[in-house]
Amino acid sequence: MFTAFDVSHFRRFEALQLDSLSRVNLFTGPNGAGKTSLLEALFIWSGAFMPELALRVNVFRGMETMQLPRQRPSGTVFRSLFYDMDPGRPAVLEGVDLDGTVVRVEVRVPAAAATGSSMVGASPAAADAGSGADVDALELTTVVGDAPPWSQC
Repeated sequence: MFTAFDVSHFRRFEALQLDSLSRVNLFTGPNGAGKTSLLEALFIWSGAFMPELALRVNVFRGMETMQLPRQRPSGTVFRSLFYDMDPGRPAVLEGVDLDGTVVRVEVRVPAAAATGSSMVGASPAAADAGSGADVDALELTTVVGDAPPWSQC
């Protein structure tokens, strides 16, 4: 269980801070308020060492990001994950658990797009088709407490 959760530059949220969370929390609001975006942020954060979850949230919304097209400018496939569709700044998801340990996940589009088989979540056909060509990619960096950062594309 966690007691606080902060979201910045993710989907609907430029900045959102939730303090004093408990076992059961109720979030309400009109359509477009960010309820689903909050659940998606929690989903990605809860699998902090599973970068493919950042890809799956688009698939859940019916967006086919698992087949990455060739020769697109970096970040175009994943723009919807970032506030104001701006992949130039990382999305940051940060939670605090009961013992005070902070888990921070940063989602970013790397400066140099991943190519070939280093793509996480892409189909084998997309990886083969992208060999030698720039493709869209995501990088997740996770920090748990005082441990060194862990990154994966």
